[in-house]
Amino acid sequence: MENLKPCPFCGGTVTITLDGITDSSKDWWEITGNASLCTCKCRVSMRSKIFTFGQNYKGNREKKELIETWNRRFADG
Repeated sequence: MENLKPCPFCGGTVTITLDGITDSSKDWWEITGNASLCTCKCRVSMRSKIFTFGQNYKGNREKKELIETWNRRFADG
């Protein structure tokens, strides 16, 4: 499981999931606070860059960048 900081607004738990457009080569990772397993009440969301998810490419770089961006806080610089 990824080490995601809580929602910066309410402190609730967020999750990261793979999302995309059906029958398309556009996929992305998304951090949300409104999934059924989350405790975040803000409905916050952040998406990665779009990539093509396939047998040889899983979007790991985009996922890593999204997690790093999500976990960055103003106080961190």
